[in-house]
Amino acid sequence: MNDFERIYANLDHLGPGSDADTLRALSYLAGERPARILDIGCGTGPASRLLLGHTTAKLVALDDYPPNLDTLSRAMAGEPAASRLETCCADMAAIPFPGGSFDWLWAEGSAYVIGFTHALALWKPLLAPGGKLVVSDLVWRGDSPSAAARDFWQSEYPDMTTASHRRQQIADAGYALLADFELSDGAWLAYYQPLRKRLDQDPDLAATPAGKMVATEISAWERDREQIAYACFVLGT
Repeated sequence: MNDFERIYANLDHLGPGSDADTLRALSYLAGERPARILDIGCGTGPASRLLLGHTTAKLVALDDYPPNLDTLSRAMAGEPAASRLETCCADMAAIPFPGGSFDWLWAEGSAYVIGFTHALALWKPLLAPGGKLVVSDLVWRGDSPSAAARDFWQSEYPDMTTASHRRQQIADAGYALLADFELSDGAWLAYYQPLRKRLDQDPDLAATPAGKMVATEISAWERDREQIAYACFVLGT
């Protein structure tokens, strides 16, 4: 296990997100009855577990790191909804399901891996007619971030842009924007607090290059939190 794997092993959230924010996104789809959901880049499955608990759908949890899927399977063991869960170890850029397979696609904090607009285009054929996509992404809160913020966050995510620009890209990709909102502070804390705790409890791990990179990111967020946000977009086709 490499140092990054040790840092992130078995954490509930592998990026900003919280149960409250997942449920808020779900509230915009109230009244729908999806039969099949694909959770893309599911990580250890916090959104998958909530979706299984709040819908009657069959859900495929997709991630390219088998230990994440193992963690999810263990968490669901013995739960009534476990019979509706399928795990799939695959690259989100090469999802092994035919077109029209899913009523909903759920992608919290994962689209950046292949690029936001590429994800919108690549995943759309997977949706059945009238399907929905929920996707979140790191965005600037304004058009003029500080030099320090821009230098750090765009070195991490060169495609980072504003929420308004993402809305235009969504329209250009042929989706209807049903709702969007900024994730809560709790979504960031659910990610960064366990990371900080892990580094604090293991000084040797904190001293590795991976540990220093994670600590630098946490410090950058604390410095720049008024300039950046995670935006969640609820889209229709």
